[in-house]
Amino acid sequence: MTTIFNINNFSESKDFVFFTNDLIESNPVVTNMYKMMHQNSTVLMSLNYFNEIDPFIIQNIHFETIKETPNIDGYVTDQCIVKNELDENFLRELSKIIQQKHLIIGPSFSNIPYFLQSKNLEIAIKHNVTAVMYDVRDLDFKNYNELKPLAQLKSFARKRIEIIPVVNSIKKRDELLALIPFKSTCILD
Repeated sequence: MTTIFNINNFSESKDFVFFTNDLIESNPVVTNMYKMMHQNSTVLMSLNYFNEIDPFIIQNIHFETIKETPNIDGYVTDQCIVKNELDENFLRELSKIIQQKHLIIGPSFSNIPYFLQSKNLEIAIKHNVTAVMYDVRDLDFKNYNELKPLAQLKSFARKRIEIIPVVNSIKKRDELLALIPFKSTCILD
């Protein structure tokens, strides 16, 4: 079982780490420095730049950031979701640039209406997306109806693509895993 941790200082060494724009600035210099200091860690980097609204600029920021970070192991983006659908052209281009590295759709995927999620998961699989994050931080795990869309998505995904639930603590991770087994989880507080 893999846990992806969001870190906020360079002295933290974890097997899987995720740089987001909230804590340590998700930029090429910082992520490359961390990778050099912790070479055995798998480093994922957020490509999200939510202050930008122009799709052309957003895509170019993604492409240029990937080119500037050849040592990073994978990338997470929410900005491939447009009006409850994955942007196939954008995903195709990202997949070409990223090649064999991890391409992960961020936790905003869980905001897509559940009846459109399987269709969008097929699009992700078609474009070699490694995984989809699914935000369960605000869910009551005792209420089966709240977990039902996640369980159905996991069942639909089978072994074709990984679903990574996003929780806010190790305790919540353990609660979720007792109900539904997952290969990976992500802890974002």
